Amino acid sequence: MLHELLVVEDDPAILDFKCAQTGTLLWPLVRMMFLRMIISDLYYAASVQRAAPSGASVFAMLRALGASTLHNTGLLSREHGRADVFLVATGLGNIPIEGKWLNRLCDHFASCLPDQTIVMEDLHDWKWRFPRAAPRVLLHAPFQVRNQLLARVLVRDRHIRAATRLVRFAAERAQRYLNWNIGVERERGLGVFLARKAAALPQQYGAYQRLLSKIRPKIIVIEAACYGPSTALLAVAKSMGIVTSEYQHGAVSR
Repeated sequence: MLHELLVVEDDPAILDFKCAQTGTLLWPLVRMMFLRMIISDLYYAASVQRAAPSGASVFAMLRALGASTLHNTGLLSREHGRADVFLVATGLGNIPIEGKWLNRLCDHFASCLPDQTIVMEDLHDWKWRFPRAAPRVLLHAPFQVRNQLLARVLVRDRHIRAATRLVRFAAERAQRYLNWNIGVERERGLGVFLARKAAALPQQYGAYQRLLSKIRPKIIVIEAACYGPSTALLAVAKSMGIVTSEYQHGAVSR
């Protein structure tokens, strides 16, 4: 049962694990991966956490990254780089319609207030999907690549120690309440993953602060906000008094 699974995190002490510089919680960065490990072992014969490998070459990635950086610089340097509504999308929903790419998961929202909306979208499979149906689309790729590089460069023993303690904390609760053993290799791998994410958090936090200071949105609507990658963006938005919402999981109501 879901409530039995969530007992792993049902302890206020899990909120004590934070980024020392930003105060951002660390558990959301690894939460979904941890829970999916449990679900895979208890209910499925294979892992439910496989990531589909990108077929893009290094050259294609670098080309898309360079184009994204130039595109973003041009959009944000102009006065119309400001918007009341900031939509953040994964890029999974892009489909070609009448010679343009339409993201079926967010562009219908963007079209409601096109002059007041900016979309920031992941480069799914590193493919350059332009021209776009939405008038103003930022690419998330420069932020994501920078975060990946910083995560490897900035990680220190203190990040590893903090990450190891948090993973051990969750693993002990899973063992106690679910009789589930994470195993040495997975525990070590998850600790390294979390340490890198924690190391990049301050820089990531600052980058999102600068971005939101330029856009100055009143609301941020995020696809897949319930997963870990949006942690820093959500924390920055909260610190700046910006309302956040998720259009993927929830109710459509008045």
